[in-house]
Amino acid sequence: MLKKLVLDLETQKEFAEVGGRGKNHLLKVSVCCVYDYSQDKYFTFEEHELLIFFLILGGFIGARLYHVFSSFGYYLHQPGQILAFRSGGLSIFGALFGGLLVLFRYSRKYKAQSFPRLLDWLAPSLLVGQIIGRFGNLFNYEAFGYPTSLPWKMFVPLSFRPVEFMTAAFFHPLFLYEALFNAAVLVFLWRVEQSPKRAGILFLYYIFLYNIGRFFLELLRTDSMFIGIFRLNSITSLCLVAISLMFLHALVFSSRFNQRRP
Repeated sequence: MLKKLVLDLETQKEFAEVGGRGKNHLLKVSVCCVYDYSQDKYFTFEEHELLIFFLILGGFIGARLYHVFSSFGYYLHQPGQILAFRSGGLSIFGALFGGLLVLFRYSRKYKAQSFPRLLDWLAPSLLVGQIIGRFGNLFNYEAFGYPTSLPWKMFVPLSFRPVEFMTAAFFHPLFLYEALFNAAVLVFLWRVEQSPKRAGILFLYYIFLYNIGRFFLELLRTDSMFIGIFRLNSITSLCLVAISLMFLHALVFSSRFNQRRP
């Protein structure tokens, strides 16, 4: 584990030029890698290194592509900005889709672990990374909501405020809301992990619970992308909630059916 930590710190130094948001993501990735390896029951160190490398690559590409397609009108007229990730534009949904493709390909090629078991392996680490990343937003002022006067309000400097809210000084600390919600989901997953379960259920719980919280939190964001009157990320969250609920029902139902068989 110590060796892994040293490698991740060296990786951060190599990519120190990617800007504030990039450093935030690198910190998330590094701690995720350390957590994964410390909890690892399925891989050797070398296998873990290889899989984490491709997960980072696939997640990063997916995160950027989701953002580009969600702002397609802008990038259609500014194609030179597509690779300008230092200015921001990485999505958790895209990172998730990219990571899933990598895990699926890995499971098909090496066949050491089934795809559902790999998903269960990944889920807690995703939450750890998301929690760390959200606290990083405290310093780059990216995840805040509409103006508020609540006691836990967040001060946002003038240069980071949306144009329509220039006269407001305090906003909802969405980074804190999401970090606390993700911590609660993480505790729940740890409890589920200790009990007998079908492979894949842990990951499905993560998708279901996280996206319920994300749907409501997205309604407070000032920087959401819209399709007509609907927020794109809220639509994505609702779709993922429905899909995960469908698969959860199928797994739980099939498990109960098998237990009842003589």
